[in-house]
Amino acid sequence: MRSSIIIKASPNDIWGILTNHNTWEDWSGSKLNGVTPGWIDGARMEWELGVPSRISGIIPSEFIEITSNSGMKTKIILSGKKRGTTEVIWDEDFSSSYISISDPNKKTAQIHKTLADLKYYVEKTSRIPRTNTKIATKQNNKVNVKPPKMTKPQTAPINKEAQPNQLNPANTQPLKQTKTTSDTEAKYAAEGKGKTKNTLLSAILSFIIPGSGQIYNGQIIKGVIIFLTFLLTFITCICPIIVWLYGIYDAFSTSVKINKGEM
Repeated sequence: MRSSIIIKASPNDIWGILTNHNTWEDWSGSKLNGVTPGWIDGARMEWELGVPSRISGIIPSEFIEITSNSGMKTKIILSGKKRGTTEVIWDEDFSSSYISISDPNKKTAQIHKTLADLKYYVEKTSRIPRTNTKIATKQNNKVNVKPPKMTKPQTAPINKEAQPNQLNPANTQPLKQTKTTSDTEAKYAAEGKGKTKNTLLSAILSFIIPGSGQIYNGQIIKGVIIFLTFLLTFITCICPIIVWLYGIYDAFSTSVKINKGEM
C-alpha cells in the first residue's frame, strides 16, 4: 500500500525531522522513545506503546525502512524535486506479515493522513524562526515602554557630585593604580633598579653558556655557581642537562620578576 505527497522542503530538512525521535509523536501520533544505538541499519526503535521494531534499511536523506515485530515493512522514500520541494512516498508491505488488512482503502487513507500531518509539521517548522522573531520584537517593544514609568520616581538628583564615584567605583581605581606605579618606579629609580631586563636575551645567554643569563640579570654569584655546577656535572657525566635547563628557566623567570619590580 502506497501513498505520496509533495512537501515544500528539501530532503535534508525532512530527513532531519524523521531522524529526530522527539518529533514522531507530533506528526505520526506514535511516541518514539528512542533509537538504539542510532539511526543506522539494524537499530532498535523503542515505542511508548507496542513492541519494538527495527531499522532494516537506511540511506541518509533518501529512504528508511522499518520492520515491525509482526513482519510489516514500512518504507519512507524522499525524492527531491525542483524549487526546494520533495516528494515523500510512504509504502507499507504486509506480504511478510501475519497481519491481514480487511479494508485496504481505509489503510491507504490512514497513510495519506500521516503524510499530510508530516507535511504540515515540516512546513510549519520551517516558518517558526520568522514567527518567533516577530513575537520577540513585539515583546521587546512592550518592555521598552514600561521602564520609563517605573523609573520616574527615582530620577530625583540627590547628590550629583557624589554619584559618579558611588555608582562607578572603577573611576577611582585607575588613579590609585597610577599612583602606586609611579611610587614603585620612583623607588626603583632611586635604588638604581629601574632598568628592565630583556627576558629573551637572558634565556638565550643561559642557553649558550649556563650561568651567563644570571650574570646578565645582576646575579653574579648565582651565575658563577650555576656555571661551575654545570661544568662539574658535564665532566662527571651526572645529568648536566638538568643544570643547563634550570639555568635557562631561572634566568628567564628572574628577568620577568625584575621587570615587574618584584626583585
